[in-house]
Amino acid sequence: MIVLTGAGVRASGEPVGLGRAVMAALVRLVMPRIMADAEQEVEIIRASVSRADAAAFALRQLTDGAYVHPLPILSP
Repeated sequence: MIVLTGAGVRASGEPVGLGRAVMAALVRLVMPRIMADAEQEVEIIRASVSRADAAAFALRQLTDGAYVHPLPILSP
C-alpha cells in the first residue's frame, strides 16, 4: 500500500521543524476537515501494521536491498 498525506500530517518519530509546525497550523486553520480526515487515515493504517509484518519487512531487507537508501517509515 502506498499512501500520500498532505502537509501537516506527521508520521510518528518524524522530526517537527518550525516550517512543518507552521504549515500544520495553517492547514488545520484553513482546512480542518481535510486535516482531520488525513490524520484519521494515518491512524487506520498505523493500526493495520502488525509486529509480524514489520519483522517480515525487516528480514526481507537483509537480502533484498530495496530500501538501502530510501527511508521507509513503519509506525507502531
